[in-house]
Amino acid sequence: MKKIVVAMDSFKGCLSSADAGGSVARGVARALPDAAITVLPVADGGEGTLDALKVRAAYREYSAPVTAPDGRAITARFLSDGKSAVVEMALASGLTLTPEGERDAVAATSYGAGELLLAAARTGARKILLCIGGSATTDGGLGLAAALGIRFLDAGGARVFYARDMEKIVRADLSEKTELLDGVTVEIACDVTNPLCGPKGAARVYGSQKGASPMQVELLDRGLGRLNEAVRAAAGSDFGALPGAGAAGGVSVPLAAFFGARLRSGIVLVLETLEFDKSIRDADWVVAGEGRVDNQSAQGKALSGIGKRAAAAGVPVLAIAGRLGAGYESVYERGVRGIFAIQNKPMSAEESIAAAPELLADCAERIFRLLYG
Repeated sequence: MKKIVVAMDSFKGCLSSADAGGSVARGVARALPDAAITVLPVADGGEGTLDALKVRAAYREYSAPVTAPDGRAITARFLSDGKSAVVEMALASGLTLTPEGERDAVAATSYGAGELLLAAARTGARKILLCIGGSATTDGGLGLAAALGIRFLDAGGARVFYARDMEKIVRADLSEKTELLDGVTVEIACDVTNPLCGPKGAARVYGSQKGASPMQVELLDRGLGRLNEAVRAAAGSDFGALPGAGAAGGVSVPLAAFFGARLRSGIVLVLETLEFDKSIRDADWVVAGEGRVDNQSAQGKALSGIGKRAAAAGVPVLAIAGRLGAGYESVYERGVRGIFAIQNKPMSAEESIAAAPELLADCAERIFRLLYG
């Protein structure tokens, strides 16, 4: 009997990781009715990670009132088993929480992400995984830090709250720092290596994606530099130079500097949490995939992480994608044996999205009939 592990990432805007995995499993079962098929939803630490990790029965889903990027009061979900917790920043401070025409790149705050961290700590969790993909903010964690009791002050001693005013920051005040995170290990799931400031920093690389104009991008980059100087003076080290410090608008900088948080590969953290290595033991194949496979897929995304872990265990990986983009071949170097797109006839992107569940099943069936028919 063949053992197949299906570990699909989400098809953004189309299918959750669990739904994509379920479709692939149906196709495999049509080709191999007697196969032992395990569906393991995965994510790379960005949007959708919370739902992927819900498959762990020990986790309970909680909700907490938080502040959205535009200042509205909303409710956000997180997971906890009383010992460890998972917080997804996008659910409290995500780009999709504000309608596109109403986004204000220099006012968007990460305060809600800080509130969600505190809510997780109140469940008794001593280890928190913070997934930072999909954020709306470029405030250097200014809002999050405020929620955790870190005050950034201007020359007159007034508090600085918003990214548009970061250039006024002269120092960080830790006198009101929360004690709720004392003794709590915070790990930050991150899949990029950008520094906080400069040509490859948070504002210049990602600011326009969050609605910043060219002038605002420069304002934000200068402001992040001032915030970083204040953090360095208070903590004695340049945390803005850490690989990944520029992810999610720099939210990891105050967490690393004042709470000892560590940045780690998002997919590595997720696979460890899911006990992926145990799940693929003695497997014949792993089927992985995502909505689009291109040159970025080999740079710390879910598919590359799965490929590397499976290759180390001697298990071959097949990838199924909604579509293939430039440089998709790079994932071959990450342990992926073959890559397949789901279309089975000429069709538009809209048609492919609408039919994605059956196209995934059909593609998986064709692959495994070829392998074992």
